[in-house]
Amino acid sequence: MVGMGIQWRSAASLAVAAAALTAGCSIGDGGVANTAKGSAQGVEKSTPTAAPISATKEAVFTAQPVSDGPQAVTGRIAVRVWWGLQEQVPMQGMTVRASRISPCDPEKGYLPPTDAFIDKFTAVTDVQGRATFTGIPLGCYYVTADDNKDYQLASGSNGGVFLTSSQPNAEAGLEFERNTSRCDPASFNMTPYFNAAVVQYCDGQWALVNNDSPGDTARLLRWNETGWVSYAAFPTNDCRSKAVSDGVPSQYFSSFNKDC
Repeated sequence: MVGMGIQWRSAASLAVAAAALTAGCSIGDGGVANTAKGSAQGVEKSTPTAAPISATKEAVFTAQPVSDGPQAVTGRIAVRVWWGLQEQVPMQGMTVRASRISPCDPEKGYLPPTDAFIDKFTAVTDVQGRATFTGIPLGCYYVTADDNKDYQLASGSNGGVFLTSSQPNAEAGLEFERNTSRCDPASFNMTPYFNAAVVQYCDGQWALVNNDSPGDTARLLRWNETGWVSYAAFPTNDCRSKAVSDGVPSQYFSSFNKDC
């Protein structure tokens, strides 16, 4: 009987424990259910707030596609144009061209020998000789500028620019020089002053030329829209002050009359 009493008490204890465990689970399940319900309610309340945050992030990326990070999808090329290796005088009103080549891998930094341009962009330089191409596709670009009657692009000045996702922004410099093709002696023989021109000096804008013959035949000529015209025949009494204001090369100032 004693043993049976012990066994009964153990069964009772187990029953009580089971009941407590069941109650505990019920409370726990209720707690979990309440927590889940609360979480669901929280999500339901926070959903309207989350949507505009996501939209704002997308808008920021769209509004600023050009960056120095790996997410850049377009790029920028800033170009500066000048004439004179030493002077570096800004050139305003110059037409600059950026042409994208394909196929070409900009990561390799090499332009293939081709003229297969798939995009062509143009811009005109401002008073500082600057032009900028913005929002252009990444890739390999051939950058150059158009010659004009007075200046020509210096040899080797144009070249490749490479825009990559990690480096989408680049700068390019284009140097021009005086158009010297007009300095060929044949171009002076077409004037009424010479038939066997010897060119002593020519920068494309001013030239000192004489005939290959005895006597004083030296002339300083100036280039204008019609071609070479005589500015002064040496020796001359023309005023030095006017020569200075007209832009005569300084090495010839002494050939002009300083007393007027």
